[in-house]
Amino acid sequence: QQQQQQQQKPATAAAAPDPSALPIDRPRLIQAVFEACDRNQDGFLDWREMLTFARLTGFDGEEEVWEAEFITLMEERGVRGPNALVSPSLFQELVEDQSDDGCYCSNRDLQLLLT
Repeated sequence: QQQQQQQQKPATAAAAPDPSALPIDRPRLIQAVFEACDRNQDGFLDWREMLTFARLTGFDGEEEVWEAEFITLMEERGVRGPNALVSPSLFQELVEDQSDDGCYCSNRDLQLLLT
């Protein structure tokens, strides 16, 4: 029996759990990412706070380019104006949208954003 335990230890120590296989409450995970981006803690994300999210998910353009992208993204969802804000529900919609118009993130992606 001791020999069995010794054989099992290396396998257990070497195999790190896959974060995507862990049980996750996806809405809470999305909320945690939203809160991490909400620097002024007003419950909404402006274009600068969304730039943080965009950079974490691969956007590498200049601020001016992002600002224009953000305006387009918001207009596509019926939100207009220079001071457009992303609500928690809109953020969830964007993160769940797997089309070219969305910002889909898997649970693993979301977990990595929080690390």
